[in-house]
Amino acid sequence: SDANSKSAMPNPSDGLVDWVLKTVPWMGAGWCPRGILGVGIGGTPEKAFMLAKESLMAPVDIQELIARGPKNRAEELRIELYEKVN
Repeated sequence: SDANSKSAMPNPSDGLVDWVLKTVPWMGAGWCPRGILGVGIGGTPEKAFMLAKESLMAPVDIQELIARGPKNRAEELRIELYEKVN
């Protein structure tokens, strides 16, 4: 398995989902579905990488999340990325 990472410092008006959708196809031959995406948004690159790493360790039952519906913006993004990447 591969552990790829990408970072960017987009403008606030740039869409996170759009950036992820443009980046995933370029993650290399080692990445394929049932991959796990960790996204971190922070004030420094170090903070963003740490948040992304922590998000990989958080348990998520995506089917349960979809069934009950999102409770916050992070869950909305999680569902949107799941539907568009997969």
